[in-house]
Amino acid sequence: MAFFEIDIADARKIIIVIHEKYYFDLSDYSIISLKRRFEKVMQHFNLKNAETLIERLSDDKGFIEDFLSSISVESTEMFRDPSFWSYLQKDFFPSELAKNKKIKIYVPFSVSGDELYSLCLLIKESGWQENFEITTSCISNKLIENIKSGFFRTNKIEVSKENYKAINENYMLSDYLSTQNDCVFRHPRLIEDVIFLNQRLDLPDSLHDFNMVLFRNKMIYYNIYLQEKIMYYLYEKLVSGGFLFIGIKEITGQNSGDKFKVIHPEENIYIKLG
Repeated sequence: MAFFEIDIADARKIIIVIHEKYYFDLSDYSIISLKRRFEKVMQHFNLKNAETLIERLSDDKGFIEDFLSSISVESTEMFRDPSFWSYLQKDFFPSELAKNKKIKIYVPFSVSGDELYSLCLLIKESGWQENFEITTSCISNKLIENIKSGFFRTNKIEVSKENYKAINENYMLSDYLSTQNDCVFRHPRLIEDVIFLNQRLDLPDSLHDFNMVLFRNKMIYYNIYLQEKIMYYLYEKLVSGGFLFIGIKEITGQNSGDKFKVIHPEENIYIKLG
């Protein structure tokens, strides 16, 4: 067995320990994807085998924050799929603001903050800050702290700049970036009005009455059962006639036809029925 490599049986053992110790159920996530993420954790913390990782999870309660942050999958860039963001800015938001002076948006289970910063930057440049209330959730406090810091991975910068340029040639993404100690940060003031919550899918919450839910490019990491569970969760968050945004290559789940209707197939935008 190669260094920092585990097999499927080991991955399942880790899932069981996490559930028994922390009541956090990962069993409906893609096992292959989880296996790779567990190996990433092992490499980062120099844990040479599954047994060592299990011991760390069992003996060090504080480690779970680092673990959850490490296994969370980041988005690849800001303003991914520029046509989507252009549509929001030029068509969707102006149309909705003509009907509602205040729009509530939920961005569930943020990891890197790329979607969140993209959304807030788009709204700021259009002068709509007073018209939006944005809430985001993360599965760990460490993720919240990282997003609030504005930290931006350097391997995402160039593609994000190109995406941004395709949307708005009047501004440059670099105007909202700064460098400290060889690290790049987005300006935290962009998200200063965002409401942050530490929230897990498997725990109840009181979130509701959102006009929009932005949940893009995440479904691929779930099996069919969890996709259905996610779709019900998101359905419950929206007002009647509210909008759900998912990735352009994703599906809503096999049994979502009675809950959502697609209104913009090119950008995978759905409206809540009922």
